[in-house]
Amino acid sequence: MTLLAAWVGMDCKKDGDKISSIYFASDSRFSWNAYSHYDEGVKVFCSLKYPYIFGYCGDVLFPLHSLERIIYKIDSDLLFPPNIASFNDKLEIIKNEIESSLHNYPPLPQDFSIICACRESYYDFHLGKIWSSGKIVKCKELPLHLEEGSHIVYCDGSGKNDFDKVVTALAKDKNPNEGTSRFYYHCIAKTIRDHSSPTVGGVPQLVGLYRKGNGLFFGIIEHGKRYVLGKELKFHPNCLQIQWRNCNFERINPETMILKDGAQAQPF
Repeated sequence: MTLLAAWVGMDCKKDGDKISSIYFASDSRFSWNAYSHYDEGVKVFCSLKYPYIFGYCGDVLFPLHSLERIIYKIDSDLLFPPNIASFNDKLEIIKNEIESSLHNYPPLPQDFSIICACRESYYDFHLGKIWSSGKIVKCKELPLHLEEGSHIVYCDGSGKNDFDKVVTALAKDKNPNEGTSRFYYHCIAKTIRDHSSPTVGGVPQLVGLYRKGNGLFFGIIEHGKRYVLGKELKFHPNCLQIQWRNCNFERINPETMILKDGAQAQPF
């Protein structure tokens, strides 16, 4: 399966805590059995034209190609009618798109779960889940509770138990980064690196939404190499146009492979 986690970043304001960001992170492994796997599988997606991000776990092939098509339709203004404003209405449209494709698809080897987040205004973030049960597809909006500090809002997949153990262990150590986005990303990276599940592996991949702008995918620095959505990438001048993170969520210059000018080191 996979490890898929979502968390929100929080800002403390005089009028109460506000969501400032939402991230989806996953591993990069497609597995067929305990001995056969592929560690460059794409599991998270973002629209580069609108503020939407997606991730999935469970069955691989069907949600992978479905989400690719959905992203193309969103970016081409072919999925949502012009008068659709509600997130629930959009979620239902996405669900119907997936369900209609599933009716024409052979029986799935296993069910899948898809999460979708969007931002409708500066503080107005939403999270939804779409999942299958045989040929039936359901959807619902998931709550985004306002809490003190960043916090997990969704976690699923075969790596969930290992991830929960890592989060608990680091929290018991009174980690100074607890309640931050870097804490949860570090837990994702550590789970993938330190646990030996045959269905979780590769390098982390990350997408996100901020209060402004469209969906973002992040470059990842692991093992002294650059990766984008699970695939190693040699340096290219345009690498400087996207954001890069290492396992501690530090901002990295992809050319020098060290902290970006002005970036703060984050001890773990």
